[in-house]
Amino acid sequence: VESINTYDIASFDPATDIAYGDQRAVINGDNHLYASGPYIMTTKDDYEATFQANPGYRPETPETAQIKNVTVRFIADSDSALSALRASEIHLLYGLSETKYEIIEEDDKLSLQSMPSNAVSYMLFNTSGRAVSESENLRKSILFSINQDEINAAYNGKKLPAYSTVTPLVDTGNKLVADPAKVEEFYEAYLAE
Repeated sequence: VESINTYDIASFDPATDIAYGDQRAVINGDNHLYASGPYIMTTKDDYEATFQANPGYRPETPETAQIKNVTVRFIADSDSALSALRASEIHLLYGLSETKYEIIEEDDKLSLQSMPSNAVSYMLFNTSGRAVSESENLRKSILFSINQDEINAAYNGKKLPAYSTVTPLVDTGNKLVADPAKVEEFYEAYLAE
């Protein structure tokens, strides 16, 4: 640890100083980090990271790493990542847009695995110095104007409706349903403020 932590603690700069445990310490095969998981990172650069099975991780159990070497490629563009999967340049793609599911489902060489998630997409608007930041009635009017079914249609019906950040996975019984009457009611209350 001391051989890596050579910076001055009082003037530590995360943009330039590298501390023990920081993945930037693993560059071009110079790995000095001890590992406790099933894989150990051996190299990393801007394009990929390579890992090898950790022989000390739960040996002779079902949890021991079954694949000796793994390479993780960093492909920022999702369409390029999908193309790499379809061309067998990569063997696994985690995180695929719902609008691309059909491409995988129609390809006999590939299979799609999906699971529910509590990931939530937010629609934000600038509230700084605007009436919407000051009026609860205006915010409620906007809230009841949102039709989640119409939004979900843009994702080929693959999204789950949300009431809060936990409702896709936990059935709270709460529902958000677009309601034009409530939109009008809260908007009129806003105008009367």
